[in-house]
Amino acid sequence: MNSNEKMSWLEKLSSGDASFDDVKSNLENEETPQQHSKKFLFIKIESSDGDKVNVKLPIGLGKFLLKKGKFMKNTSIADSDIDIEELLEMIDDGAIGDLVDIESHDGDRVKIFVK
Repeated sequence: MNSNEKMSWLEKLSSGDASFDDVKSNLENEETPQQHSKKFLFIKIESSDGDKVNVKLPIGLGKFLLKKGKFMKNTSIADSDIDIEELLEMIDDGAIGDLVDIESHDGDRVKIFVK
C-alpha cells in the first residue's frame, strides 16, 4: 500500500466513511517490522470534574490525528499549549515513554506517551 492509499484510508476515517477497526486493520497489515508496527500512542485526559478519556492508537494513526489537531470529536489539541510539531518530531525520532504530562492548577491532567 502506497502513501496515497494510506492517506485515503485515514481521510475515510476522518470523514466517517470508514470505521476505526477497518482503517487500523488495513494499515497494520501493511506495516513492516522496521516501521512503528508495535508502537502505540496513548492520550489520557482526566478532568477535575471526573471525566476521563483514554485513547490508544497505532502510532501512524496517532500522528495523523495530531497533525490534524483533532483526536476526538469537539476536542482540539491545538487549543492547548502543547507544541504539536515538537511532539511529532519526538515520535519520528523514536521516543518511547512520556512525551507530555501536564497537570493544571484545577486538577485537569493530560498525558501523552508512546509504548
